[in-house]
Amino acid sequence: MIVIDESHNLRNDKSKRYKFLVEEILKKNEDVKVLMLSATPINNSLNDIRNQFKLMVKGDVHGFQESLGVRNIDYTFRSAQKSFNEWREEQDPKIGEFIKKLPANFFTLTDALTVARTRSMIEGQQTGLVFPKKNKPDNIFVTPKELGNFESFEELFEHFPPMLSGYQPAFYAESIEEKQIRQKAKQEGKVEISVIEDEVQRDRFLVKMMYILMVKRLESSWFSFQSTVKKILDHHQNALNRIKAYENNKKNAELNNEIDVFGEDDLKDEIEEFTLGKKRKIKLSDIDNAGNLKWYKKDLKKDIEALDNLLGNMNRFAKDLEKETVKPNNHKSADDKLQALIEKIIAKRKSRANNNNQKLVIFTVYRDTAEYLFKQLKLRGFSKIAVVSGTGSKTDDSNIEHKDFEPILERFAPYTKLFKEKEWKFEPSSESLSEKQQYEEWISWIATNDERTYNKIQNPIDILIATDALSEGQNLQDADMVVNSDIHWNPVRIIQRMGRIDRLGSPNNEIFGINFWPSNNINSYLNLQGRIEQRMAAMKLAGSEVHLEFSDTFKEMADDENLENKMKAKMLKQMETTFEDLDGEKSFGFDD
Repeated sequence: MIVIDESHNLRNDKSKRYKFLVEEILKKNEDVKVLMLSATPINNSLNDIRNQFKLMVKGDVHGFQESLGVRNIDYTFRSAQKSFNEWREEQDPKIGEFIKKLPANFFTLTDALTVARTRSMIEGQQTGLVFPKKNKPDNIFVTPKELGNFESFEELFEHFPPMLSGYQPAFYAESIEEKQIRQKAKQEGKVEISVIEDEVQRDRFLVKMMYILMVKRLESSWFSFQSTVKKILDHHQNALNRIKAYENNKKNAELNNEIDVFGEDDLKDEIEEFTLGKKRKIKLSDIDNAGNLKWYKKDLKKDIEALDNLLGNMNRFAKDLEKETVKPNNHKSADDKLQALIEKIIAKRKSRANNNNQKLVIFTVYRDTAEYLFKQLKLRGFSKIAVVSGTGSKTDDSNIEHKDFEPILERFAPYTKLFKEKEWKFEPSSESLSEKQQYEEWISWIATNDERTYNKIQNPIDILIATDALSEGQNLQDADMVVNSDIHWNPVRIIQRMGRIDRLGSPNNEIFGINFWPSNNINSYLNLQGRIEQRMAAMKLAGSEVHLEFSDTFKEMADDENLENKMKAKMLKQMETTFEDLDGEKSFGFDD
């Protein structure tokens, strides 16, 4: 038996690790069973859970025919997804109406293959299993009012580079005549796709994703946006320099659209899905022979000019912040979002909730935002801080960066990570003592029996800044507050972040959550997202059916965009009211 925890990470049947698991492990073992565990089995579409079901039958679409009478699981879920899309378009959708539309085979699969365990089931099953009370989230709508000379988020957006031509060299490698011939062939019903056209479509998709990435980084922090703009600018400048060198000596240099700005971003998976296969590098001689080199050079310069303008304004803003930190313990800032965060930390410390608990976790999507918050809080007089990401971690009392973040988590959550999770020879003086009293006795015992562990307890971390490297699988319930310093575009991540402290065995009576939203209200934010998608013709972030025939699927994806916005709007709006998602006397259903 193979047990897969957090199995929703295997929801994409086109990913390399999914295919590896099926081909190299499951199919090569004759008698193998798969058990999957997930609090969030559906992230983007019904196909998420379909792909997890298929792991039980080694990826075979006919694998449930003999056991459950389901001839083709792909067909069943295609029908279910179609029903779901139609239902969400209804003016006043009710879940009962959706259930009526679903094929019977759908429930045959879900009833036989899923077991739901809700919070109320757990709490009612055994004495002592209690969750902390969740308070209504505190929602803060703020972005810096001015960034350099830009007076608003929208004004800055209007100054984005027009083409991002550095990422689509293939577009310039085809002559006008070739484009006309290809267009005529399409009109005549000849749909054969040339190699260069395929590259053009890949590049175009990449550019759309780049624009979305820039907005996501800007939403996270001006600092994250600044570092991304610099990398994009360097890429474009390098392309222009190569053209100049080529013009001087006609050496056959190559260009490509390789990028290094996505990191662990979710968009990286999107790009890999849509750009399967080896990319062909474009030669400058191809662009030259197509008669487009001057045109390409001109477009690069326009993009560089726009990127220079963006970066210049970010650098100007950075200098303003440097002046602020000269004054000790300065909690006022031109970065309105940073100032609001500082005010919330101070308010928490004054509240004395949960026996004056000082511990909180600040989550962000991006490492550079995490580093920025760590540096700024440290410069502004805060201590007992740590920053943790998948690539490295550090604390404010040391300059050393560590790959292993577990010692930092033990300083942040000693009750959970040390006292509860590790085995000790310690025995409490009485079994009738409360958990808190036992913990206090254990600390006294540790002082004389384990100096290294005692030093961790005596040097606590109270503010933990983390990327989503910590959003799954970590027990951090010593803390009673989670701050979402940016909103991940997949609302499921927000549920996972809150789940770090919303756990059985929490020493806190109640827990708190703070959401930082990027504009005055959620509707204006989603309208901004819509503007990006209209202007850049951006494709759906989380597609269910993925194909390489970009020209044929653009329209389908655009049609789905309205549905995607409605779904995101509803989920994000719900997060303003409550963090509850799996509670109640019911199974986790698709309406959730």
